[in-house]
Amino acid sequence: MGAGFVTAAYIIAALFFIASLAGLSRQETARYGNGFGMAGMAIA
Repeated sequence: MGAGFVTAAYIIAALFFIASLAGLSRQETARYGNGFGMAGMAIA
């Protein structure tokens, strides 16, 4: 894989992890937070 693709994947994974933390801050959005965390881990 190209270095640019790998770098972009890591940036997207980092954004998903940040969204995961934001989603886990409230009970109403915790399910979405977990989903973002799982997606970020799958990409990383």
